Formats: sequence, C-alpha cells, structure tokens
Amino acid sequence: MVSSNHVSTDSSRGAFRVKPRKFGVLLALTVLVSGGVAEARIGGVHHQGTPRMTWRGPARIDGKAATRDPRRLLPRYVPGEVIVQFRRQLSAGAQDRIASTVEGQVSHPVPALNLQVVTLPSSEDPLAASRRLSASPGVSTAEPNWIYEPLEVIPTDPAFADQWGLSNTGQTHPITDPPPASVQGLADADADVSDAWSITQGSPDTVIAILDSGVDLSHPDLSPNLWVNTGETEANGIDDEGNGYVDDIVGYDTLSNDSSPQDDTVGHGSHVAGIAAAAANNSIGGAGVCPACKLMILRAGDEDGFPLSATLEAIVYAVDNGANIINMSLGGPVWSKLERKALDWAGDNGVLVVAAAGNEARDNDQLFYSQFGVPFAPSYPASYDLPNVISVAASNDLDRYGYRTGCDHRGGGAKCVFTNWGHTSVDLAAPGVDIVSTFLAGGYTTFNGTSMSAPFVSGVAGLVLSLNPSYTPQQVKNAILNSVDHPQDLAGGFTVSSGRLNAQAALTGSTANATPRTDGIMAGAVTINSRKHGSLSFPTDINDIYKKRLRAGKSYAVLLDVPRRADYDVFVWKPGAADTWPVDYGCGGFSCLFQKAGVKGRGKDEHLEFRARKTETYYFHVTLFGGRGSYTLRVGVP
Repeated sequence: MVSSNHVSTDSSRGAFRVKPRKFGVLLALTVLVSGGVAEARIGGVHHQGTPRMTWRGPARIDGKAATRDPRRLLPRYVPGEVIVQFRRQLSAGAQDRIASTVEGQVSHPVPALNLQVVTLPSSEDPLAASRRLSASPGVSTAEPNWIYEPLEVIPTDPAFADQWGLSNTGQTHPITDPPPASVQGLADADADVSDAWSITQGSPDTVIAILDSGVDLSHPDLSPNLWVNTGETEANGIDDEGNGYVDDIVGYDTLSNDSSPQDDTVGHGSHVAGIAAAAANNSIGGAGVCPACKLMILRAGDEDGFPLSATLEAIVYAVDNGANIINMSLGGPVWSKLERKALDWAGDNGVLVVAAAGNEARDNDQLFYSQFGVPFAPSYPASYDLPNVISVAASNDLDRYGYRTGCDHRGGGAKCVFTNWGHTSVDLAAPGVDIVSTFLAGGYTTFNGTSMSAPFVSGVAGLVLSLNPSYTPQQVKNAILNSVDHPQDLAGGFTVSSGRLNAQAALTGSTANATPRTDGIMAGAVTINSRKHGSLSFPTDINDIYKKRLRAGKSYAVLLDVPRRADYDVFVWKPGAADTWPVDYGCGGFSCLFQKAGVKGRGKDEHLEFRARKTETYYFHVTLFGGRGSYTLRVGVP
C-alpha cells in the first residue's frame, strides 16, 4: 500500500514532523513556483491517491467521465513529436528510414547529444511511436516531447530592504500572500549573502545560465549583468562565431528558435534571474546573490509549457557557450533518460546544475500514485543521482521549511508546508518564501517556491567559483553542502545536509565528498546472493536497493517478509535502471525499466515471480511507505 508524507510544523516548537497519508500527484511537469497550489489535481479537480497499481475508476474529470486509458492521466507532451537519440555513426538516410516506420520525419537536430525531433502525423500516438522507435537497433532512446508547465502566483510590492534571504536582521518585510501586509523574520535566518560580499561579489568570468521563460532583457537591474557573446555581431543575420546560432548576443530562445530570449508574459525567468545575479550598487531595486556574475538567458518555454526538446537544446547551448552553472527552476514526475544523459554530459564538461526540489509537499525519495493507479516518479531533474546536480528545498525567514500560500506565516500546521524534501534526493534548503526579485516591465515582485531557492544556490555557486575558478562542479557542490548552517527546525534528516545555505561559509567550505553513496540508490546497490536482512525507518531511511546478475530465460522468485505494522513494497527493475525511481513512460507504460512489483499493503508479505530476458544485473528495490522495522528479502529460483 502506497502512502505519502504529511508534513507539519509544530507552531509551538517549530518541530518538523512527518505523518503518512494517502496522496495523489500533480499530473503535470511544473515550473517550481508555489502560488499555494500544492494539491494533487487532475484537470483542475482534486483527487486523493489510491494505494494500488490497479485501475480504480471510474471517476469524473472536469465533469466528464474518465476513460480507462492511463495515458490520459500522464503528464502532457507535445502532440506529433518524439525525441530520438540515434546510434552514433548512423547516416541521415538510415535515420529517415527508421523514422518512416512510424510515418515520421526527422527534423531539428541537436548534434552534441545526437538527438533529433521526429514529427509524426496526427494519427500516430507519441507514446506508441516512442515504444516502437526504442525497439529499433539504430535507436538508443526515444521519448515523447514532455512539457513542463508553469503555475501562476500573485505578486506584491518590492524593495531591496525586503530581501531577507540576503541579510535577515529580523526586519519587517512583505509576503507573497497578504494579509498581513508584512511580517517580521528571525535574525540571521538568511543565507549570509551580505557577509560573503565582504570577500567577493562574484566575477564577470563566471556565467550562470538561466534556463527558464526568458527574462525582461531591458530590466535596469538585469541588463547590466547579461552575458554577451563577444564573437557575435548583433542583428547582422550571420552566425559569426559558427556556433550554429544566428545573432545570439545574450543567449537564445530554443522554444521559438530565435535570438531574443525575451520574457514578455510569464515573469518566472525574470524573477529567477534577479535572485541569482541582479546588479548591485546601482541605486535601483534590489541585488542578486552574485551581482558581479553574468547571466546567460535561455528561453525554453512560456505560459503554455516547456517542451523537453527545447530544454535539452538549452542545456547544450549553455555548455557549448561557456556557462559554468545552469539554474533549472522547473521539474516534474517524469524520469527522462535523455534529460539525465544531457545533464550528465554537462557535468563531464564542467557545468554545475542547480535544480528546484518541487512544491508538492512530498518526499522525493518516494513513488506516488494517482487515483487511477498511475505511478509517478519524484520531481526531476532535482532527483537525478548525478554528482553535478544540486537539489534545493525551500526555507522561510524563521529557518523552517517553506510554507504554503494561504497559511499563517508562523507555521500554520501540516497543510501549510509546500516544499518537497528527501533524505537522499534533496541536498539542502535555501530561502524560498516571500522572495523579492525582478519582474516584467522593469518591475519587482514577491514569490514563493523552490524556484526561488534554486537561484540562491546558483548565485552562491557563482561566488564560490569566482573565488575558486579551478573547482570542478563536484567541488563546488561539496563546498556548499559542507558549509550549511544547521537550524533546529531544519534538522531530522529531511535533506542530505539537514541544513540551510550559508554563502560566506561556502567560500571556504571543504571540498571533501558531501554526498556519500547509500544503498537507497541504484549506484549504491548491494549485491544479494540469495537472502538479505535489513531494516528501514520512515521517513529518514525508506529505500534499500540490491542487485543480482540473472540469466536470460531463467525464472526467478522474490519474497519479502515484513513486520506486521510496517508498509513495505518491493520493486524489480531491469538492467540499465538509474536513480531511485526511473519512471519514464517512454515505452508506453509504467516504465521501460520496470520488471515487476509487490504492493499488497501494510503488514503483508510480498511474493512475485518473473522470467529474466537478459543475462545482466537486475535491481531489487525494497521501499517503506510507513512505519519501521526489519525485513528479509529472498531472491532465487521458484
């Protein structure tokens, strides 16, 4: 039986508590701004989760009866498009022949990742086409062109003195969702950014790529800090430096395929950019965390969504054109093999990625189910187990985990927490509540969300790199995680570090490994011969993963003996699985990497059998959804 975490802050003590409850999921990939919407919704109608992997309908969605087709419940994707990674050295003619098997046409290449967008006729379903293309010997990976979608927020008045995340003296500042019009914070519940500025305000040689909705390019607090492509001549219609993009002076719009990444209607990217690196000491508005750093602007979406194809191309542009850091204040419940490969490739090329953990008030170490039994992964890209990715939760001006719009600012109980967390999947917390920053039309506004927390960390990463330009992405990540503050209300193992960002300490933070391998991820899986005894405890240790090499054509049995009061399940993953929950949907079902699962419910032993199709390493994933206790896992022949 599958439960989620119900998070609360005890208003009298500030203690962070977790209780199990049934919970659905947000059925869209979302830009991670909290406007108070952290409920599970399908078509605008709230639904509670169901504890099993079976269909539980019928139900009604926006007044219409739900069909029994689980694909109707998946995150959105671009109609008529599939992203394909062909095998290396495959000729253009061979690619065209493979695309023709689904009546598709190859277009819009991303050469660095060997990707192509295959356009399909309206009669072809992208999910089914992805599955057929993936089966081709000439294709490495094929996925629907998933869409990231924005959430709306309500702005309030801006002012530099209101930027409590930079320096919190306990001052009064406006909040995102009045009344009241303002509140008083807790002194030093900040990221110590103003303290770090006495050492460095960054360097123009350090470039932070804002992969988002674009920015207001003429904003007086952003325009001075825009990265400039010095090899390109503006508006001459020529690709002067030969990078494949014409007139890309400050970045690129990979959504519209033009050289102007202007944010005209969304405002999200403008806000994020200002947090990371708005100009300082110009007598205008506020200041960014790294005010001397440069901002490379990459528009990969708008109010209608952020296609995966545009996101992947933006990652490639950032890497190829000298970005040191990519800020990704977006995400959703789809594990994408292509996105993971792109971010891993970015790390190999010296680029750090900072990702927002999500605003669904749930544990990124867990799997979730919709009302109709459709499983959803944690928030990605934040939950990819990659050494160059930092996952960021939100904290508020009292050094508590981020609360939800519409709640009392002092805590407000369990329903008020919006930030995601995760003992192994979320690295640290950073200011993400009532954050004042730049907005459209030269303005300023106040937002909530892990979208705001991520650029705080990107800015601090910029400060660290400016002072230590030879650092690798892993060293920057370690310096940040090894130097966090440890407020009492952020304790309890809800993130890897159990801490909140400290910019000043990060400048001299230790570069020793801050993310040791655990057996709760595929990379840390423990070999099992026939039997293993283990124990889990909710919520700080909820996954144990084992591995075993199986022989093709042979049948295997998996038995999990569990304690009566604990809610244990077991999942078997195929060879090639990565991270903790690789739920990718690209094969048209739960996951191309999923083999079988036992999910009977609380206190019930699990038994399943399957036949191995390949002679390779398979993964046996024991997970806990509530309670604690010891278990015994057996893997062998029936």
